[in-house]
Amino acid sequence: MMTGTMPEGPQNGRPRQDGQGEHGPWRQQYPGAQGAQGAGAFGGPDAFGGPGGGNQPPRKNRTGLIIGLVIAAIAFFLVIVLVVVIAIAVGLGRGGEGGGRKNASPEEQVTAIAQDYMDALAAGDPKPALELVSQQGTNGAVALDEEYYAKALEKAPVKNVSVGTPTMTTMEGEVTVEYTVGDEQASAKISANDYDDDGTYEQTTGVDYDTRVPTSFEGLKPTLNGAEVEADTSVVLLPGAYEAGISNEYFDLDGAETFTFASADSDVEWPEPELNDDGQKEFRTAVQSSVDTCLKQKTLKAGCGMGDLSDASTDGWKITEDTVERSLPDTTQRTIDKMEATPDSEEPTYVTGTSVGTVDTKVTCTKGGQSGTCELLFGGGMGTPSVDLADEKHPVTWD
Repeated sequence: MMTGTMPEGPQNGRPRQDGQGEHGPWRQQYPGAQGAQGAGAFGGPDAFGGPGGGNQPPRKNRTGLIIGLVIAAIAFFLVIVLVVVIAIAVGLGRGGEGGGRKNASPEEQVTAIAQDYMDALAAGDPKPALELVSQQGTNGAVALDEEYYAKALEKAPVKNVSVGTPTMTTMEGEVTVEYTVGDEQASAKISANDYDDDGTYEQTTGVDYDTRVPTSFEGLKPTLNGAEVEADTSVVLLPGAYEAGISNEYFDLDGAETFTFASADSDVEWPEPELNDDGQKEFRTAVQSSVDTCLKQKTLKAGCGMGDLSDASTDGWKITEDTVERSLPDTTQRTIDKMEATPDSEEPTYVTGTSVGTVDTKVTCTKGGQSGTCELLFGGGMGTPSVDLADEKHPVTWD
């Protein structure tokens, strides 16, 4: 048992720093970490892994935790701001419902609706106008895909838009807009209403028009700005320029192939299909082939619009069957070589020429035991040929 005053030990697990330097009594009994590592079995507290030694884990740094919390708070705030911005944008983007301007006056709403509608067209964007057409219905007219109206606006852009002062009635307003489409000056009226009386005006009319594809395009695979359309069918037009076309090797369009639609006052004129040189050549080839077939017939009855021959002449000569010889005089052949066909107004692929002309006719005839060759003074004539160019065999009919 030991008595007496013991030297002061470490406080809080660390060597006391009492101002005596390294020669204090505690330091002598428990050498520092460096001394213990170099000495033997009994080192200082470091040798036992005690507190305050070299193996003590460092205190956790709270600075990183604080920074992380700050970043998370900022990110959450930005998400909230983004949601609010999107909600506002969606509200403002509802042009057909007053553009989200429910708190604006009726006059302001109608003006803004017209301005937004025309600004979209001026930017080359037909989508809002097409959405309005879809909402209001087309009365059987066919709306093209968006890309073909974009082509129309590219060919003849909408510019110089000016929106007037709206005229208001109960729950309805109308405003006149002036603008240009290509080089054409135009004006139109755009209207909006608040029929459900909720304070929000909705657009009811825009700048669109229905045009009917002429029946003369039947069978020619007509197109409008490259979009396939059907003959005798109404098509919705929005402001812009449209190029009519056909997909038939035997036909071209006569007249201006491009027309501009600016407003309901526009004079929309479709070009007329006409048989081109290839079509005229194909027509004459078909007619000549039919004529050659008819000329080879030896019977009293023949085709190509020629009348049947009688089996006897008025002066008693009898005609021998299967001895008829027919040929074309030079004038008739020239008629075929230069013949021009005209498309039918309702079925353009059915084309008709002119009368071919006379035919020279000889037959073997007998009378009173005599036999010889008789030439008919009026050997007959061929009729008027028509060719169906829609049929790949190009059949010929005769009138």
